[in-house]
Amino acid sequence: METKTNNEHWNDYWSQGHKTSFGSAFTNCYEGVIKTTWVQYFNTLKTNSRVLDLCTGNASLLRLAKSCLNEDNNIHFTGVDYADINTSDGFAKLSNINLMFNVNIEQLPFEADSFDYVISNFGIEYSNLNKSLAEASRVLIIGGKVELVCHCHDSTIIKSNADELAMLNLMLSESNVLDNLKALIKALVIREKNKLQASASEQQSYQEACQSAEKFRHKLNDNIAIIDNSFTKALHESEFLAFLKYLLSKQCQDKETTLRAFKLSMQAHNSRLSAMINAALSKTLLTSISEVLKENGLSLLNIKDVVNEDGKIACQISAKKHT
Repeated sequence: METKTNNEHWNDYWSQGHKTSFGSAFTNCYEGVIKTTWVQYFNTLKTNSRVLDLCTGNASLLRLAKSCLNEDNNIHFTGVDYADINTSDGFAKLSNINLMFNVNIEQLPFEADSFDYVISNFGIEYSNLNKSLAEASRVLIIGGKVELVCHCHDSTIIKSNADELAMLNLMLSESNVLDNLKALIKALVIREKNKLQASASEQQSYQEACQSAEKFRHKLNDNIAIIDNSFTKALHESEFLAFLKYLLSKQCQDKETTLRAFKLSMQAHNSRLSAMINAALSKTLLTSISEVLKENGLSLLNIKDVVNEDGKIACQISAKKHT
């Protein structure tokens, strides 16, 4: 079986209608401190300016901008993303919105000096920063500004997702939760198939399936107990326990197909979490961010933590094109 690329996983993800890269955590674009941070920034944009949003996804940042800005500002927004996203809600048809997909932000399809602002929310850090920042600088006018909100190594988001990733890796490993659950479901299907049959061979198959089901049920319970002990919060905040309850209920008619689909969704989620954690800005990079920006024609204006009630969730980087 062919494995999907990370880009294809994001294609599938955005096609499900998610507004942000945090799944169902936000139902209406961004909320809380992230929303406040960007609303404050959008209110500083100059009239008649041109704004480029890198890694726009389903354009959540641009939707937020549209909701808080006066139409008289006449600001034109362009959003680009590497994924192939189908926007069917009419937002992309607005006169001052231009969404472009299958675009590599390390090779932007725009002329130099095309934009007054370049922004990105949990996106640019997934790229090669030396290339994407160089491109951001190239397409900016002299004096144009860059505003980035990025994942960073010491944020609560990255720490919690690292725990979830470790849990998923364990669940997906050989002879662990998913393997034993698959074996249990197979035994249950055989048991039900032969339950009411009369022949001796079918009755023997039924008894063997009963024994096999109990064997794998015990193994599965042991797996889950170990995971609950090591990743209590991640397990109970995940969808797995609710899914398991549904899968083993009479309500679920085609258990094997349902389990296969769930495993594929787990693998895709695993891929996205891995990409997020690997993309998070390291302590070393954050320490040298001024030099990195300078090498790409940008001057650091400010860098600060984005903090909510749980602690640091991101870092905000502001820069300006100086040459």
